[in-house]
Amino acid sequence: MDAQIFGYIGALLVSALAIPQLVKIMRERDAVGVSVPAWIMQALCCLTFLIYGIRLFELPQIMGNVLPVIGALAIVAVALVSRRQMSVGKIVLAVVATVAYIALMFVIPPLAVGYVAVVWAFVARWPQVVDSISSSRRGIATTVSPATWYLMIAAMTSWLIYGVMMMDVPVLATNVIGILASIIILIAEYRNKANRTGELPATTPSSREISAEEPVKTSV
Repeated sequence: MDAQIFGYIGALLVSALAIPQLVKIMRERDAVGVSVPAWIMQALCCLTFLIYGIRLFELPQIMGNVLPVIGALAIVAVALVSRRQMSVGKIVLAVVATVAYIALMFVIPPLAVGYVAVVWAFVARWPQVVDSISSSRRGIATTVSPATWYLMIAAMTSWLIYGVMMMDVPVLATNVIGILASIIILIAEYRNKANRTGELPATTPSSREISAEEPVKTSV
């Protein structure tokens, strides 16, 4: 089977993965537990792979990373707005830094660009891993969308197959790391939900217990 097919499948899935997270943040008007650093690094990872694809003329890489960059940046923007942390200064600084970064990626060799993307992929998801595990341990309800991370796993599985068939080491390494981190995030989020749900009966007193604790009224 042609490796390009898996590349296009991965491109389609990764293009859609930001949508459930965006919808959940906007619907709940909150971004509790959603790691802004993780999505900033996700945007940088996809941007780097986009440049990598342009430098090597790999169409699946190009098509598969345009929308993910936009989606990741949209999540960052919505999360910062919900936390009232957005400012003009931050936007200007981000634009200037991004232009400088893009220029650098077009100067260094294409293979080096691929390995830079691998580094971003390695670090990008761990802030979300840490936040999800921390929220689970503290019993804090989050707005992290499991659907986004299921799509992430599906997309990365397709890209992993693509990387194996194309013998593309950066793509292969990136998606192995991403799949493992995404699984950890899902486990942490589901454990968090299960723990909070399981604690409700134990922490909510029954009507019999309430009546037993009520003081006995005596007539004078």
